[in-house]
Amino acid sequence: MNIRIKDNNVYNCLMKIHYTLSGQGGLYQFSEIEQRIFDEFKKITEKEKTPDDLQKTIVLRLMKSVQMLTGGIGGNRNYFETLRGQFTGTGHMAHMFDEG
Repeated sequence: MNIRIKDNNVYNCLMKIHYTLSGQGGLYQFSEIEQRIFDEFKKITEKEKTPDDLQKTIVLRLMKSVQMLTGGIGGNRNYFETLRGQFTGTGHMAHMFDEG
């Protein structure tokens, strides 16, 4: 896990993806990691045959999730720490998802 990547990095990447899906991709340049994220997103959506409008909706919902979760006790990694706790049972937020 790369702890240098913060919530705002993923938010900005999602914004660039949304503009690209909307035909305005020339407005922004993807960094190397952002391009890898976008390539993976496209691979999955192509495999699942996800319609273009739904892809844009998914990206907007992800942006809203990042926006709502960033800050708080995890600071600018609160979104990532929440996901980490939910899906791996590790990290600062893991206690929130205990089943016991």
